[in-house]
Amino acid sequence: MTAIDLDRELTGLRAEHADLLAKYDYLRRLGHAAGPEFDELLGECEELWLEYDDLYLKIRTNSIVEGEHDALGALEVAHLTKLRSFRAHASDSSGSG
Repeated sequence: MTAIDLDRELTGLRAEHADLLAKYDYLRRLGHAAGPEFDELLGECEELWLEYDDLYLKIRTNSIVEGEHDALGALEVAHLTKLRSFRAHASDSSGSG
């Protein structure tokens, strides 16, 4: 898998992630931060994070082969930041309603 392929895949995941966050914000505004719709959304987000994890493993492998450690570091930081942010929102919603 080339760096261009990885970039395309990452761009697609980011778009999907933006879609899920938009749904998440919409449900929160409606006051549905709990219940089946919200649980389904959290499940979709968790699936997306697994896809991210898989992609980051591919990026790590590709970066080690091509020596692109700086790009890898930036992507990992972005990934961890998004993951922490999403999980914080999910915890706030399920804990406080």
